[in-house]
Amino acid sequence: MTKQNKQKDDDKYFLKYHYDSTLVIGDNNLKENVEVLIGNDALYCAYHNSHKSDKHCEHIKFALTLNELSKLREVGKLW
Repeated sequence: MTKQNKQKDDDKYFLKYHYDSTLVIGDNNLKENVEVLIGNDALYCAYHNSHKSDKHCEHIKFALTLNELSKLREVGKLW
């Protein structure tokens, strides 16, 4: 991902908050919050119903760039 593309994504999405095994991402395009659920070995987007697809939506791609996931990996709560 180029620096310019990352800046565009930062304008579209932001981490609103995190609770239990859920990341709540603010989506400026949709003007609503989107829940990304953290499973045992995958992330699931509630908006795109991504557990029925093996492709990553833009919300999951954004979630994968967050430091929050790195912290969860370090303590062994995420694959």
